[in-house]
Order: sequence, then C-alpha cells, then structure tokens
Amino acid sequence: MNTIATEMHNSKRMIRLLVWSSFLALCLTFGLYIYLVNKTVFNVVARQNAERQVSDLNSKVSDMEFKSMALKSSVTLEMAHSLGFSEVSTINFISPQAPGKNLSFNHVE
Repeated sequence: MNTIATEMHNSKRMIRLLVWSSFLALCLTFGLYIYLVNKTVFNVVARQNAERQVSDLNSKVSDMEFKSMALKSSVTLEMAHSLGFSEVSTINFISPQAPGKNLSFNHVE
C-alpha cells in the first residue's frame, strides 16, 4: 500500500512539474512573441523615417544641381574678366618620367 501511495505522490508531482513547466514555456514564448512584434513595428517606422529623409535629401540635391547648372550657364568670358580672372600666359603640363623617377614640369609655349 505504501508503494502505491508513493508512486501516486510521485506521479502527481511529475504532473504538477509538467504543468508548471508548460505554463512557464508558454509565458516565455508569448513574451518573446510580443518583444519581436514590437521590434518589427519599430524597425518599420524607422525605415519609413529613413526613406522620407532620403527623399527629402534627394530633392535638395536635385535643386542644388539645377541651381549649379543655371549658374554654370550664366558664366561668360566678360563676367570672368570683370571678376578679376585673366588668361593664362604659360601653360604647364605634368608628365610622368620612367618608373622610379620623379614627375617633372614640361613648359609648352
């Protein structure tokens, strides 16, 4: 009789341990699920913000390129002379010598 009671007690203990272990595993899984969904939502929002910033920066770069092209087309030789630029009298080219030697200036006139 004592053996049967001991086995029943051990069986109840094992069932209780199994139920609590299952409950703990379920709670951990649910917590991990909530954490991962939260991280996913935050990452989606961060990506949308980054895409919006990239779009804004692309728009600004496009405007700057347009202004640069407009300024570039408005520069004339007379305007350059009025700003103090002058024609180059001597043109110097740099050409490489044989390997191992330094570069030198070649004067073209």
